Amino acid sequence: NWKNARGYTIPLDKRLAADGRGLQETVVNPKFAKIAEALYQAEGSAREEVNYRAKLRKKLQLKQKHLEEERLLERAKQIREQQARMEAGGAADGSSSSSDDSSSDSDSDSDSSDSDSDSDGRSRARKPSSK
Repeated sequence: NWKNARGYTIPLDKRLAADGRGLQETVVNPKFAKIAEALYQAEGSAREEVNYRAKLRKKLQLKQKHLEEERLLERAKQIREQQARMEAGGAADGSSSSSDDSSSDSDSDSDSSDSDSDSDGRSRARKPSSK
């Protein structure tokens, strides 16, 4: 119906005018306003609930973050106290333990030098026997 008998296209406004749709009065059901108002209120309450849950979630996250921070601070305090005790205890025992460490280092150095001399001694022992 959008073309006439000769094949020309009929414009939309003329088709609607010929159809008679523009002459009809649009009637809106009165219950539509009630439904629209109910949906509007439901959307508002849903937004409030979402905001409330978001605030609770944020509050819980802040509380957990605060507790974690307190736990880490307490742990750091304990570690500092342990290090202080170790330094205090290490200062008294540290002089004897450091001398033990130095003697063990000198022992290992002498062991390595002995092994070098052994290998050198073997090679010297072989040289005279080959002549």
